[in-house]
Amino acid sequence: MINLSAIKSKFKKILFFSGITILSLATFSAIACKSINEDNVKLTPEDRRLKAEGQGTDIREKTLENEKTVVQLKMAGYNQFTFSDYWWLESDNQQINVISEVYGIDAEKSLMSKRSERIIKQLESGKIQELPSVISREVFFKVDNLKAIEEEIGKTSMLETSKSLDDQTNSDKQFKTISLVSDEESLKTQLRVSEQEKEKFSQFIKEKVDSNLTEEQIEKLKPWNSYVTFDLIKDKLNLENNNYLFIKDLTRFIENADSYYAEKYKAYVKVDTGVQLSDYKINKETKTITLKFSYVTVPDSFFVTKTLDIKPYVYTGPRKSTSWLVPVDKNELSDFDLNEWTIKIASRTSRD
Repeated sequence: MINLSAIKSKFKKILFFSGITILSLATFSAIACKSINEDNVKLTPEDRRLKAEGQGTDIREKTLENEKTVVQLKMAGYNQFTFSDYWWLESDNQQINVISEVYGIDAEKSLMSKRSERIIKQLESGKIQELPSVISREVFFKVDNLKAIEEEIGKTSMLETSKSLDDQTNSDKQFKTISLVSDEESLKTQLRVSEQEKEKFSQFIKEKVDSNLTEEQIEKLKPWNSYVTFDLIKDKLNLENNNYLFIKDLTRFIENADSYYAEKYKAYVKVDTGVQLSDYKINKETKTITLKFSYVTVPDSFFVTKTLDIKPYVYTGPRKSTSWLVPVDKNELSDFDLNEWTIKIASRTSRD
């Protein structure tokens, strides 16, 4: 349960300064005192492309706390392309419930106008001291036209529109949030570079996103380029000795308003920021996968001060997604269906 006593004064502060229940924009001031810039950081061509064009990719090997090496795939600006049939949100339902009920999410239009006033009255009267508890679960969104998802959220809420892990039960296990890669053919399929998957993606875009797009335009919605190719990924794997759990499309659909509007003050732009996999454990006996996440942020170029500290969260959709190929000995795991397993999160992400 989330205690609301500390939040009460913050709501009063917003109402006093703004005269409205919820602010839609953050207000910042920047002190011209540069601390770091992109000249001090090693940037890749894809980092520079992300800054210039809004799209970038990154593939690299990472050694984790358990001293195992995984292959990390990051995509920025490819918001309709996924490896899974689901986006997996970095926040669980308890976190989203607090954000929705206390701070507000701008896309939840049916709730925004009355949320703050209702909660403040309940706090003032002592009617509530804490939000009702909800059973913790992971939050997913079925891959669809992102505008359609936002419209549905506007009519209901983030959590009502989202999916649970149980909703993946009848999906093809190769395209669930976590799947097993056992050979080159399954890797090609799950990276969606097989001829069949290329055709499926083209149909999806034409049916769900924009029927007027040409095949050349659809190709630009995919992350593949000279820096990220099937062969480059395959060459980082040892498919002769290992199978790989493919953990896919971890992302954010909402951003803290302060962080979102302060992005222009960041010292540089890099693809390999945000959520990182720090450690993992696979227990075959209990069929449990335990994941530990951390977060890499980019510092500000300037010291940024904010005039107000409570505003709605901003719906952004999946601007960046992260996936990992995690090695498993072939003798340890040869078949895998996510819905027969339990996902445990040892540590979630955090950011300023």
